[in-house]
Amino acid sequence: MPSSKRYCVQFYCLLLSVVPLLSSQFLAAQPASDCSNSQSNLSYWDGIYTNQSQAAGNADALAQSLLPCLGSENPALRDTYGYGLFTHWLRSDLLSEEVKQRLTAQLQTNLASDQVLLRSFSALILSEILRADGLTTFLTSAQRDTLLQHSSRALLAEDDYRGLDAQLGWVHPVAHLADIHWRIALHPQLTQEQATESLAAIYPKAVTLDASYVFNESDRMARVVAILIRRQALGTEQFATWLAQFAERRDGSSWSSAFASPAGMTELHNSKAFIRALAEQLATSELPEAIDSQLHELLEIFRQLV
Repeated sequence: MPSSKRYCVQFYCLLLSVVPLLSSQFLAAQPASDCSNSQSNLSYWDGIYTNQSQAAGNADALAQSLLPCLGSENPALRDTYGYGLFTHWLRSDLLSEEVKQRLTAQLQTNLASDQVLLRSFSALILSEILRADGLTTFLTSAQRDTLLQHSSRALLAEDDYRGLDAQLGWVHPVAHLADIHWRIALHPQLTQEQATESLAAIYPKAVTLDASYVFNESDRMARVVAILIRRQALGTEQFATWLAQFAERRDGSSWSSAFASPAGMTELHNSKAFIRALAEQLATSELPEAIDSQLHELLEIFRQLV
């Protein structure tokens, strides 16, 4: 046998002896049950994320192990691997209906967690679950109602207003919770009761006195209302009445009183941002006269409040 061929045969045999060892090492690797910030855990999920096609057939088993990563303080574990993998699996329809049902229940429970990152990124994945459900239904109407109720309570109770944090990366719980309402608003089986509940949760958070929104939260909340209006999910009068709330402060006083306190100015800032975002998102839509005129009136009110 020529030396070149003999060398190829030897190399091939060596390769065959090494591959099983590499495969067994990969199969033996296990993620940390608490998604710890260890190098081994980071390497494990980086391997799964980098080789998503290889892990596709094992998505159901991996999903449960990945859940704790949604609360990790490491942006790579939480955002890149946690959000990235769940989004890929859901959008590629790689998770079974049983696992999607189980994830929905667990993530819904997480919305009441005392850990802001866990509740925030659980909300983000729930919005992806609702997107998937809108394409191929696996949740019942009652389950969507329950999910919306949990998300409404979580949005109203949310007291962490961080957006992009220098150490943690994205926190953004208000925006992520609003995204659940966004997906409900887009859902083909949206009900009038669900639309009404979303409006009831959005208004108090849109005009909060607790913090000034600077990370596009107003746009994310306005997106919910814009979709509901375009879909005519409720009657024109109901939308016009809801919008009329912005003509004065939450306590019923004139907007001119807002200039007397920091809280008042925060409320004014947030209300302006919301109405301007909503008007912009509806700018190319054919709106009923009552809604269109109400929006223009509000824009004029806020234009003068400088």
